[in-house]
Amino acid sequence: MQRYTYLKLALKENGFTLQQAADRIGVTKGYLSQLINNKIKEPSAQKLQALHEVLHLEYPPREKNIGVVFGKFYPLHTGHIYLIQRAASQVDELHVILCHDAVRDFELFQKKFHDEATNCGGSLALVVTDV
Repeated sequence: MQRYTYLKLALKENGFTLQQAADRIGVTKGYLSQLINNKIKEPSAQKLQALHEVLHLEYPPREKNIGVVFGKFYPLHTGHIYLIQRAASQVDELHVILCHDAVRDFELFQKKFHDEATNCGGSLALVVTDV
């Protein structure tokens, strides 16, 4: 994706026409068109910030950091919980991949995870997907 192409997607998602967005931030429709089509190399920070505010986007934009932790985690113990919490504190989104050999292992992990998450204030959530 080129530098400002995400703004074009945000305009569509928010239901704005180029003219509506341009009027709200005080630029011409042509300027906005050139901006979202990456024709303006260094737009002003004030105009970019105003456009981001109108589109409800973070400014300056930042990329999401995604982490992955995987393992069997059974028997689940406080060391595993610490590892998961520590990893989660370092990223915006953490995926915990559970490797298991049998349904029994998975059921035991789910029960133990629920117990441990409750003990640490409920700050962890388990989302289960079948791969």
